[in-house]
Amino acid sequence: MQGLSQEEERGLIRGAQEGKREDMERIVEQYWPLVLAAGHQRQVRTMAEDAKGAAAEELVRSVLAFDASRGVPFAAFAKVRVYGAVSHLLRKAARTWEHECAPCDMEVMERIAGTETLDASDARLTVAPLLERLDAVERRVIVLLYEEERSTYEAAQTLGVSQSKIARVKRRALAKLRAAMEGSGR
Repeated sequence: MQGLSQEEERGLIRGAQEGKREDMERIVEQYWPLVLAAGHQRQVRTMAEDAKGAAAEELVRSVLAFDASRGVPFAAFAKVRVYGAVSHLLRKAARTWEHECAPCDMEVMERIAGTETLDASDARLTVAPLLERLDAVERRVIVLLYEEERSTYEAAQTLGVSQSKIARVKRRALAKLRAAMEGSGR
């Protein structure tokens, strides 16, 4: 398929936004190479199909969200969003892998408590003096993640901060707890 003029492209986008299926199909066909390129980024062969799916979905969302009055070419608008969707998918997969395959932080909490199996009430009593060494935000993050068993996403939503902020606070808090544990001879 040969390239579309800017007016043809905008006409197809308007038609797709109005629900014309053939216009959506034509614009997706035009930008399919973008989907393929984004789907193969970073040479993630094992996730290529998932990445292509995420890229295709975001291309359709891009068509529906595009506003030509902002003066940005559709190709630039779509490229940022499509690659962003694939990057988000890859970050999410990496976090899932780390969560499922990396050593469990609960092991750290068990070591701090000095038990092989951590009973929640025993852990609270054993860990409570160590938690006093944390600032209020660090304590709240540890409570949300371990006592309330919330995900990083849920903790971030509860505290109104980013997931990366929760991860940084968690790392800092666990490092303080390890140091306190080593200092107390456990």
